[in-house]
Amino acid sequence: MIESRNPANGELLETLEPTPPDEIERTLARAAAAFDGWRRRRFAERASVLREAARRLRAEKAGYARTMALEMGKPLAQ
Repeated sequence: MIESRNPANGELLETLEPTPPDEIERTLARAAAAFDGWRRRRFAERASVLREAARRLRAEKAGYARTMALEMGKPLAQ
């Protein structure tokens, strides 16, 4: 098990299962194949995908900020 803890107070934030090595290898192979297809896409198509990714990240930024602050043991304002 992998534990994510707040270093400021030791609070357990989440427990995760380690990813098996064979699954990591499959994921890396899929990423390499995806890159090959991605680099062949037109710039406008890639830009559209990245804009959508940015939109989703912005929509969830409060949750990401909270998680990062807790995992680093810092106040949210930092």
